[in-house]
Amino acid sequence: MPGRLLLASYSYPPIADVGSIRTIKLAKYLVRQGWAVRILSVKNPDVWRMIGPAEEPPGVEATRTRDLLRLDRLGLAIRKVIVSRGDPTLQARAGLGRRGFVVPEFQAGWLLTAAGAMTRLARTWGATHLMGTGPPFSSLIAAAVAQRRTGLPFLADFQDSWTIHPDTRYPTRVQAAVDGHLERLVWERAAEVTVVTPTIAARYGKRYPAWSSKVRVLYNGFDPEDLPSAPPTQDGPFRITYTGSFYPHTPPSTLLAALESLKAAGTVSADRVRVEFLGRPETTVQAEIERRGLQDLVHLRGFRPLKEAVEAASRADLLYLLIPAHFGEALSDKMFTYLATGNPILAEVPEGECKAFLSEWADRVSFVAPGDVEGMRAAIADAIRRGRATTPVSPKTAAFRGAFSRETQARQLGEVLEAMG
Repeated sequence: MPGRLLLASYSYPPIADVGSIRTIKLAKYLVRQGWAVRILSVKNPDVWRMIGPAEEPPGVEATRTRDLLRLDRLGLAIRKVIVSRGDPTLQARAGLGRRGFVVPEFQAGWLLTAAGAMTRLARTWGATHLMGTGPPFSSLIAAAVAQRRTGLPFLADFQDSWTIHPDTRYPTRVQAAVDGHLERLVWERAAEVTVVTPTIAARYGKRYPAWSSKVRVLYNGFDPEDLPSAPPTQDGPFRITYTGSFYPHTPPSTLLAALESLKAAGTVSADRVRVEFLGRPETTVQAEIERRGLQDLVHLRGFRPLKEAVEAASRADLLYLLIPAHFGEALSDKMFTYLATGNPILAEVPEGECKAFLSEWADRVSFVAPGDVEGMRAAIADAIRRGRATTPVSPKTAAFRGAFSRETQARQLGEVLEAMG
């Protein structure tokens, strides 16, 4: 029977980046399924969060507490000097997890208020279940501390792996040990643990074999209510679209190099092809576009509200997906929306989780190995030759929509929560 869920999530509106989407959508559909949901989040988010318009689920109250330290303001210098140890590759990768020097992360100052607030709210609001989702992993730690103090059943939701993440680097063994202790605290206190991919589940099962029975895969998904109610108008140039931000160490250089070559050969031109990037503005990407002379082809539209980004994906003729070469465990959140549109996908992805998932569920997908400019050039030219896709929703796309809607994910989460007691 549905109960009262108190959910700690650092990322929540007005934070509008990808980390908040899972919380927003799960809360939205849990409420529709009879759960009372309350969110604990941060009042003064770090400098890396994308602030903007974001959906706030009806019937969900949010309590926000302050980060009293704001360690993120020291982050740039620390990443350059200490975390990376002068290695530019590690410097870029440290900019992702922002873990290593400060454990568990630069948002750790929020724990000074979040853990106590989580405990007080659990008691005064009458919560029946606790949940934390991250990164930032301070959300999970706050919920674990509240569980220890209240005895309520606690679910830990990992939107990414933590100490075993490909981008996690520790300057010393002491920091690795402290972070490992904090992660084990979360696993010890959690009645159930949800992760977003089978690969992460398997890796954590090996790390914590005594707790492997706790692990459940709870995929991300797409929200049918974000899809356009009518098929988008297909006119103008052939559209290649990317939604979301780029990783600092993985710019879209393979795509841009291929477009530069195709433009020089006369295969693409501004009147025939339009490339759109919707997401966090990146000066390095803008500079590369200008250096390659692609300003007439490639357009940076900046951060857009989720529904607008989904609409852009729905009217695309080709959807570009980019996964870093070392991220074999990743299933990009945007991939679920891409698949739900039924549009062709151009996937520059490594071997691993994402490629296998796309091979199973995508009707039309072209794979390009990370960094393979010739392969990218051939895939783009072939997509343009094929032209616009006008086929109706296929049985495979319909099956995907049924299996991976946000409503389905929330129902699965609700079942796990109810089984916890």
